[in-house]
Amino acid sequence: MMLPIDLIFQIHGVFGLAAIGFAAAAIVLAKGGRLHRLAGRGFLIAISVFFIAGMTVAFERNNIFMMLVGILAFYLALSGYRIHTIAQAGASDYLKTWSRVGPIDKGSAQFVLIASAAATAWGLDGWTREPQAMGLIVLGLGGATLAIGDLRRFRQQSWRWSTQLRHHGGRMVAAVLTMAIGFTPVSFSAWPFWLRLSVACMLAIGCLLLLDRWLKGWAEKNDEETVGQVMKNKNNGGIR
Repeated sequence: MMLPIDLIFQIHGVFGLAAIGFAAAAIVLAKGGRLHRLAGRGFLIAISVFFIAGMTVAFERNNIFMMLVGILAFYLALSGYRIHTIAQAGASDYLKTWSRVGPIDKGSAQFVLIASAAATAWGLDGWTREPQAMGLIVLGLGGATLAIGDLRRFRQQSWRWSTQLRHHGGRMVAAVLTMAIGFTPVSFSAWPFWLRLSVACMLAIGCLLLLDRWLKGWAEKNDEETVGQVMKNKNNGGIR
């Protein structure tokens, strides 16, 4: 039996807040520790429920902007989690499906590329009649650029440990910021949608730039070796 759509929307909001809480915990907890990993898993589970409930509501209400926000937020969280999983895989584990770039990574990136391109086209086509056309174009182009970059990155045979740390943290925070952008249609309702979206995007981009700068410096201090070299050192008990 189908749950009432209002209840599903409430579930969507509750798990969105839970995801933000888990993300905040992961940020303040010691990186790589057990509690940090548990917070990361909790974040992924919460944002998965947020995504499923949100997509259900979006389909029911024919809200393409909400669909796109959900897709991008979930993909950022999933790919951020997967980056860390792949980076931790040693040579002996690399043949395991979950510890290497595979269908789950390439398939999700391809899906995001198609969905983002479709949303961008929809926004361009409905520029004069669709109130959220600007949001569809901006997020659509951003999602397509992200997906294309990932598909290119998957072809690389050797990834640096510092790069993976940087992308892992950046994507988890970007997922939360994307969720925040999704609240623009219901926030500051006295403002025009384009103004709300512009302010939200500028704040999100500013936060990501500052975060990326900090992550780059922090990650480079930890290691500049390739992932394979790091895991070899770890297996020998020599990782820092």
